[in-house]
Amino acid sequence: MDIASDFLHFDGMRQQYDDAKHRSEAVDFYLLLRHLSGFISIDKSRFGEPPNEPDFVLDHIDGRIGAELTILNPKPFPRKGFVKRGQFKVWNRETMPGATPQSFSWENASLRESLAAFTGQMNAKRSKADRWRSVFPKRWLLMRIDGGSAFADLAGAIPNTSQANENEYGDYVAKAAFGVHSICKNMNPFDYVILFTVESFLAFAASPLTPYKFPQLKGEIVERGAQVSDRFLDWTIEPTTVKNALISSNSFESPRR
Repeated sequence: MDIASDFLHFDGMRQQYDDAKHRSEAVDFYLLLRHLSGFISIDKSRFGEPPNEPDFVLDHIDGRIGAELTILNPKPFPRKGFVKRGQFKVWNRETMPGATPQSFSWENASLRESLAAFTGQMNAKRSKADRWRSVFPKRWLLMRIDGGSAFADLAGAIPNTSQANENEYGDYVAKAAFGVHSICKNMNPFDYVILFTVESFLAFAASPLTPYKFPQLKGEIVERGAQVSDRFLDWTIEPTTVKNALISSNSFESPRR
């Protein structure tokens, strides 16, 4: 898919929206769309109509795809949501890049907490999807990873600045992979759960016979995670977003035991 056709089938979502939620979701969706363009051809896309449609409706040659979108939280939060995300939006809007790097620190979270948040958010979307599952032959759950997530390395996206022992850190990432893999075993009614960042994405499929060659976890990583100690579940991360004169990027300090 070339850039021209990419923009054409995104055209239905390029109109101006008054609410920040729609604008933010449009940006996230287009971000994922750029990743997917090398694997699947989407003919047209639009926002879903509440309350009986998903967040997005995608027209595909094999049938319509209903897609739900959420931003992964680093740990479970009360109903008012993750206040750090709102603070980050203010910081990002008001902080100008300069010669001296500016940094924003996210809230610390353990891997155990991040997996609990993942489970809770996926279950909430599964319940919502029950309202429209019969209308859409294909159903996807899209999960955006940002600066507050422990799962960035799974998608092979955000460089980790860890100074921890390389083998131990590999065990930590494998434990995260095993945790997400185990949770995604119960993804019904979704056919895919897709984790994505600015740089890349990772897909979990309900069936091993998948029609698309999306990036997926390697089996040996999941097996390693099943065997390593549960003590890695209590490691915490200190994610930080850094803005300098050239680029805004995420970094993750050494997980703490």
